[in-house]
Amino acid sequence: MAHAPFFLDGVVTLVDAKHIMRHLRAAPSSALSLMRRRPEAEKQLALADRVVLNKADLVAPPLLDEVRAAVRACNATAALLVAQQADVPLEQLLDLRAFTSARWEAVLCEPQLGALHGAGVSCVCLRGGAVALPALQGWLQRLVNARHEDLFRLKGVLAVVGEQAEYRFVMHGIHAQMQGQFDRPWRQDEERGSTLVLIGHRLDQSELQQAFDACLAPEPGAGCVECAEPVEGGDDEAKATNGLRRR
Repeated sequence: MAHAPFFLDGVVTLVDAKHIMRHLRAAPSSALSLMRRRPEAEKQLALADRVVLNKADLVAPPLLDEVRAAVRACNATAALLVAQQADVPLEQLLDLRAFTSARWEAVLCEPQLGALHGAGVSCVCLRGGAVALPALQGWLQRLVNARHEDLFRLKGVLAVVGEQAEYRFVMHGIHAQMQGQFDRPWRQDEERGSTLVLIGHRLDQSELQQAFDACLAPEPGAGCVECAEPVEGGDDEAKATNGLRRR
């Protein structure tokens, strides 16, 4: 891909700020209201690396704040741009390099990033220490096999144990397509921790965090790290589902 004439720079989603809330609001119980909600809008927001809130001049400030919050609930990692008549400088839309860690790793480090939920889309942030890579890869493969249609995006910067513990392991994923590779060495002033963000349909923060915790490297003397398997822990239902249950 390094020598390919084309590559995926990033996904930009244009939002009609005047009308988007009719597609994102949690629908009342009536059948007609349920039919009016558009899950396609949530999916497009979930896949975005950058979101342009257009027609901002037609929206009162309180409603614009509501739109921002609704977009954040669908995708907490995408940058938001406010525009009128889709007038956005090209330099803010091109050369995003969205599939490199440098553009979004700062977002992953925000302490307030946790679990956000829209009407149907959830943005879940999992945190922990160093992971045992075989255990993590095994869990993610099971998660993808079970719920790839529900799992829209995945991004992560991870600390690992083993021979390459001095390097960060970065991950990207869209539905069933997932890739990970070792990145630059950890800097001395960086805290070596792991952050994994998943955006998808009705993801359960508690179950996913428990499954992720099972992939963390055991404490020294607790067992073999190189061949680590998910450890026992959590309630019986969480252990049975491995974070795969659909809400």
